[in-house]
Amino acid sequence: GESWDVAYAALFLASDDSKYITGTTLLVDGGLAQTQRSWPSEKK
Repeated sequence: GESWDVAYAALFLASDDSKYITGTTLLVDGGLAQTQRSWPSEKK
């Protein structure tokens, strides 16, 4: 993605259009979380 993708999400959350959104995590990942069955394990 681009930095503007995150900026647009922040602008949306700061706008009146998001007044009904509370207590959630907004992932700005281009849909990656929807395609992953589980998060990759951290290699040590």
